[in-house]
Amino acid sequence: MTNERQMDRRVLGGIGWMFLAKLAIRGLGLVSVLVLARLLSPEDFGLVAMATSIVELVALMRAFSFDIVLIQRSDAGPVHFNTAWTLHILFGFLMATVLYLLSGVGADFYNDERLKSVIQVLAISVFIESFGNVGTVYFRKQFDFQKEFNFMLSRKIFGFVVTIPLAFLWHSYWALVAGILSSSIGATTVSYLMHGYRPRLSLGAVREILSFSTWIQVNNVLFFTRLRGIDFIVGRIVGAQGLGVLALATETAGMVTNELLQPINRALFPGYADLQGSLRSMAATYLNVIGGVALVVVPSAVGLALVAEDLVLVAFGPKWSSTVIPLQVMAMYGLLVSLQENGTPAFLGLGRPRLVTGLAALSVIFTMALVIYLTVSRGLVGACVGMLFSVVIMLPINFWAVRRILGVTTSMVVRAIWRPIVATTAMAVACHWIQSVVPAVTTGEHAFRLAITFCNGAAIYIGVIVLLWTKAGRPQGAESFIHSWLAQRSSAT
Repeated sequence: MTNERQMDRRVLGGIGWMFLAKLAIRGLGLVSVLVLARLLSPEDFGLVAMATSIVELVALMRAFSFDIVLIQRSDAGPVHFNTAWTLHILFGFLMATVLYLLSGVGADFYNDERLKSVIQVLAISVFIESFGNVGTVYFRKQFDFQKEFNFMLSRKIFGFVVTIPLAFLWHSYWALVAGILSSSIGATTVSYLMHGYRPRLSLGAVREILSFSTWIQVNNVLFFTRLRGIDFIVGRIVGAQGLGVLALATETAGMVTNELLQPINRALFPGYADLQGSLRSMAATYLNVIGGVALVVVPSAVGLALVAEDLVLVAFGPKWSSTVIPLQVMAMYGLLVSLQENGTPAFLGLGRPRLVTGLAALSVIFTMALVIYLTVSRGLVGACVGMLFSVVIMLPINFWAVRRILGVTTSMVVRAIWRPIVATTAMAVACHWIQSVVPAVTTGEHAFRLAITFCNGAAIYIGVIVLLWTKAGRPQGAESFIHSWLAQRSSAT
């Protein structure tokens, strides 16, 4: 039990560092989006989204996620790390070559000649990034998440300090492209400065790595199809302007919803890999995590949907007014994704990539069918609604898999998340009433209504959560972890 508690602390510490990393990255991203939305047009965002969707399509040839293999294998040594690094370079070179040669095909697909040169520049970015130091995987494998935090943040900073000044100078989509290129250069450079491991060319463990990674690669292909495939559909049917609106809506919604999954899963996977001998411990960790996710994501997503109109007009300007409804739908989409995909790192930690692949395949089938049909019939909003309906269908299927593998029942999940749901309901009622009695026509009035809605909503939510947690006898969970953390910080000061 002591070892399990130590592991919980290491995992929670990792989640804390990864959450701080994502918070800092999203903070920079928020500033970047606010500035760029004023300087660039929806078409600029859509053009770069088109190019990156093609890049990520070609990137599937190297989507083996070798880092997952290195973390999952307790016996991974230099030969495994060197082989992973070598394979990454080989696939990176192949991918960059294909992108460069087929850049004209991508431009023809979207009927926009500008894409050809953009894709060619991004091909260079891909090749540079393939040389990144594989030694940084040790940060997660050894639970050194503070260094992982610094590494993740440095990449965003490189892109930020390049993109913003160039956007002021150029007022062009090339500022976004230059930011992507600078991020790749910066991440590759910093990876060698932060870790002393010096990889060498080797294929000594290629069979061991590919035997596990092949399933991960298939899963990544399905994941890409489910998410980036939407860009192909919307870009082809609606055009660059509509895709730019979807990109901004997805980016904004992701800041408070599914983006939380990345730091959590990044920290959870090494912990689950160490706990794979105890399903009981894994189940307990899963419930603590989903409770913590609900505590943050449920009010954030619902709150974002409520203030979407005020937020868009104040932050992005009237030219982005068509983003309001897509933003509301994508906020709900991100909420449901965040609640149901926490089982993925547990399944991978148990060495069950086939299960992850099967769930991803079902999700792709539902998503593509609904999005294609609704985009043709309803346009951009239809695409967003199709994504939302697909995740609603997958919700009970994912929970069934968690119950079968970890033994977590529906009642256990409900007990873990009911307080955030009740508190969010109270918050939503209050915020809706505030909006109904505070009119807003000018930008200043929208800003005022946004501020008072946010402040009152946050206060009501926190107050109700504290009340419910206290009335329930202060059970163990996300609230108790936050309470202990705040108590420690107050006593330290």
